[in-house]
Amino acid sequence: MASNIQPIIQVITTGPNAGKKSVDHLEAQLQTAKDEITQVQEALLTKAVIADITSAINTLKGGVAVDGDTLNKLNVKIGAIQTLLNSDNVALDTVQEIVDAIETVQTSLATILVNDLTTGGATKALTAQQGVVLKGLVDALTISVNSKLSSSATTDAVTEGATNQYFTAQRVRNVVLTGITFLTNTAVTASDSILVAKGKLQAQITALIADVATKAGLTSINTFTQINQAPANVLTTGATLTPDASKVFQTFTTSANFAIVAPINRPSAGNNRIYKIKIIYAGAHSVTSMTGYKYNGTAPAFSNAIGKYDLLICDDDGVHISYELKAGYTS
Repeated sequence: MASNIQPIIQVITTGPNAGKKSVDHLEAQLQTAKDEITQVQEALLTKAVIADITSAINTLKGGVAVDGDTLNKLNVKIGAIQTLLNSDNVALDTVQEIVDAIETVQTSLATILVNDLTTGGATKALTAQQGVVLKGLVDALTISVNSKLSSSATTDAVTEGATNQYFTAQRVRNVVLTGITFLTNTAVTASDSILVAKGKLQAQITALIADVATKAGLTSINTFTQINQAPANVLTTGATLTPDASKVFQTFTTSANFAIVAPINRPSAGNNRIYKIKIIYAGAHSVTSMTGYKYNGTAPAFSNAIGKYDLLICDDDGVHISYELKAGYTS
C-alpha cells in the first residue's frame, strides 16, 4: 500500500503544470488505490469466511478419526452400512423389522424350551441344562450296566424277569406243545420248528399205525398183546387148525391130534402179512400134517405135551407160507 501512495505525492509537488496534472493523476491514482483497498478488503473477507467455514467444519467433525474426516470418506462408510443392511426379504429389510423378528424368536424360545425331563411335546426342546442332567443319568446307567456286563460278570448278576426268563433244561422239558398240529404227514426238514417237526412225526406214526392195522387186519393197536395174555381171536377147537391170515394174533386149544391147514383170508400175491398162532395143549396131542407151510431147513418139533404151548409165527406173501416155531412154553 505504501508503494502506491508515494508516486501520488511526487506528482503533486514537482514538475510543470504540477497543479492540474497532479489533480488528474491524483484521481487516477486514488481510484487505483481504492480498487486495491477493495481487493484487500475482499481478500480479508474471503479469509475470514474460509476461517469461519474451517472452524465450522472442525466443530462438525468433533474430533472424528482421519478415515471419516471428509464427506467422501463418510459416504463410503454410509455405503458399507447400507450393504450390511440390504436384504432380499422385504419383511426383514429394516433394522426395526429385524428387531421385531428377534423379539418374536425370544418369546417363542421361552415357550419351546423345557427345563425338565418330564414335560413332553413334539414341538418342545430340552435346555442345555437338562442336557447335562440327561448325560449324568446316561453315564450312571452306563457304569451300572458295565459293572454287570464286565468280562468277569455272569447272568447270575442280572435279576431274572417274569417274562424273559433264563434257559434251563428243566424249563425246556416242561414246555407244553401249545399250537401243535398233526395234519402234515411229510418228512421233517431242517427248516421246521420243534412244534412242526413233532406234529409231522406224530402224523407219520398215526398213518403208519393205520396202515399196519389195515394190512394186518387189526382194528386197534391194542390188539398187540403179550403172548401169555388172553388172545383176541380164538380158533375153533378140533382136529383141524385153520388160521385166519387177517388176524395178527389168535389162539387154538387142542382137543385131539390135529392137522394145520392153509389159512383163510390170505393176502393177495405180492403182499405180505405176518400172523401168530398160540397152540395150547390140553393133552398129549400131536400135529398130523401141515399143508402149504414151508420151513427153511429141518422142520422143528411141536411140544405135544399137556401144560405146554407153542407159538407158530407165519409169514404169508399170498403164494407161500413160511413159518417159525417157538415151542415148549409153560402155560
